[in-house]
Amino acid sequence: MLPTPPPARSISSRQRGGWSGDGLMTSAGSRISSQDAFRMGGPGLLPSWPVQMGVSEGLSEQFRERLMDLALEYLGRYQLSYHRLMVVRRYSEGLNPSPADNTLYISLYTPSNDNWVKALDDILSAIEPLHFTGRVEMIDHRALGGMKTFSPNTPDQLVQEWEQIQSVIIRRLDSIQTNWKAIMLLKRGYWEEVAVNTIVIKASIPSRALAISTRDRVAFDIDNVLERFDLQVEIVRSDLMWGAFAETPSTDSGNPSLGWPFTNIYNLMGMSIARADTPNMTGTLGGYLCFTDAAGCEQFLGLTCYHVIGKGPDGEADSGSDIQAAIAYITQKMGSPSENTGVRSEVYREIGRQANEARERELNEIRSFNPNIGTVVATSGLKNRSLHSGLGSPLILMDWALVHIKNGRKSLNYIAETAPADTPLWKPETQFAIKGAPIPNSQNPVVKKGRTTGATSGILSGLVHAALRISGFPAGLHHRGWVIVNENMPFAKHGDSGAWVLNMSGQVVGMIFAGDKADGTTLIAPMDLIVKDIEDKVTIEARLNAISMTRRLVVVVEQKVALEFHVSRALFAFLGASSGLDAFSAELQRCSKCPSSNTDEEKEYAGSAVEDFAVYLKAAATKTSQHTPTAFSRALQNAVGPPCDKTVQSVMTSLKNLEPTVRWRGSYED
Repeated sequence: MLPTPPPARSISSRQRGGWSGDGLMTSAGSRISSQDAFRMGGPGLLPSWPVQMGVSEGLSEQFRERLMDLALEYLGRYQLSYHRLMVVRRYSEGLNPSPADNTLYISLYTPSNDNWVKALDDILSAIEPLHFTGRVEMIDHRALGGMKTFSPNTPDQLVQEWEQIQSVIIRRLDSIQTNWKAIMLLKRGYWEEVAVNTIVIKASIPSRALAISTRDRVAFDIDNVLERFDLQVEIVRSDLMWGAFAETPSTDSGNPSLGWPFTNIYNLMGMSIARADTPNMTGTLGGYLCFTDAAGCEQFLGLTCYHVIGKGPDGEADSGSDIQAAIAYITQKMGSPSENTGVRSEVYREIGRQANEARERELNEIRSFNPNIGTVVATSGLKNRSLHSGLGSPLILMDWALVHIKNGRKSLNYIAETAPADTPLWKPETQFAIKGAPIPNSQNPVVKKGRTTGATSGILSGLVHAALRISGFPAGLHHRGWVIVNENMPFAKHGDSGAWVLNMSGQVVGMIFAGDKADGTTLIAPMDLIVKDIEDKVTIEARLNAISMTRRLVVVVEQKVALEFHVSRALFAFLGASSGLDAFSAELQRCSKCPSSNTDEEKEYAGSAVEDFAVYLKAAATKTSQHTPTAFSRALQNAVGPPCDKTVQSVMTSLKNLEPTVRWRGSYED
């Protein structure tokens, strides 16, 4: 895959700007290449973004100094203020570097002007006798972070015409037999003020000349659209796409998120998952459905992507071993207590000893963790589903798999840790995913928790969908997906396929099935259509553990969650000596039959949850903080929230009655 050509604007825009669109500065000859107004170089083509930078190879220190001295001479002559000057190796990510990638790299404070071209041309002439086989690159210092992707501006008229615009582009690409993967509307630039709405075509094209020809043919067909909406067309490489679009299995191990717990008590959202016969190729277990079997027992189904576990390695993250990675991470944090003497060092030794004890407990949890989850019971394959009934309905890619959970752990769609800490709009209705929502007809912030990147946030563009084409499907058949971007970091990476995407109310709007390492974009399928497809294919009456498969709220989970999860967390934070746990557990069992249980089913859930919870307390809660029952009750009320106020009030009353029999390890001023 050769470096991709620069984007093309409308014919009239190019004429006004005096730019030919082929990336060549004709004033200095064809040896100077310009990707955009903030970056130029030569001889030859500049590497396309994303760019890797490392130490130059095969050049002596004296030769590097000579190159930099020449650059300084001409930068001074043309009064160009430089920010950084070095000799490095720069090449497009995913490509093998060569001697031609040794680069005299110059970042400038002076904005791009005619003197850039003059200085660059003189530098190239001056180093030619030195037989330097690399290139020279000049870049605005504000562009050092590379090309970024932002949510596009979407005027109403563009939204209305977007599907027709895509159809014109697809016809042109098919007519010239272009192997394209995705067509999407993004805003591209080094920073938002200079970013331009861009129709991005992701394709596998063998030569730069063919890429330029393809770009220009598409731009010619939609020239009026480019002019009216101030758009540009960009052809980019597709070989860095992951998930359902991966062209080759990933060899980048990445760093698995260690935020999910290694516990044999709960299965939570965002866990790492893989087939037993391909354990090194992993994705994400997004969340859980539940259904009642013929015997009346509740069963749980984990939901992830078909391409993750349906047919072995096809581009998901090569994890090595997530469990071994966690052990290495914890072990690295463990250190030896200081050997210094004195009161101060004694305190530090005690702190270090306690920290190592805590990490040793973490290691024991990891080592005893049961990695077996369950059995795949149903998959979609990679297939289409109509967005709505009727002829001509757009097609949505279905890529899901159901795993029957059989490891004996509780499966909870706990979302309180799904959003990054700096997400001010995150105000979930509950701390558990209890319902879904359709893709919004607007741009909205969303969050997710995945195996590779953990908790991240981004912007979902619900106004303009992406057109997608999957390898192996008939020519001309394309699908829809919705794009999420984050200008500062990727919303997701390979290994995050299967993660559920939530809006700011904590409702599940979609599931990740693909993305692109080159621009950080992520593609999702609508959760409501996935659920409907599961209903039709599996034909069981089931609930998404908290999201009903018929999209009805399952209120019973509120009572169960309050007693089983929040209470345990609050108790560990506020309860003291273990002698009070038996009394508290017994009282909590009695309180489970409080008036807040609206149905027999809720009472049954609450009772069984408390029985499990009492055993859990006795086994796990031994040493905690030094607070009073009143403080614990207050924290419990804050944790559980309004849906279980009656339960909370009952527990608070019971705690006051229990106070004389509970031994607290200290006092707390309320």
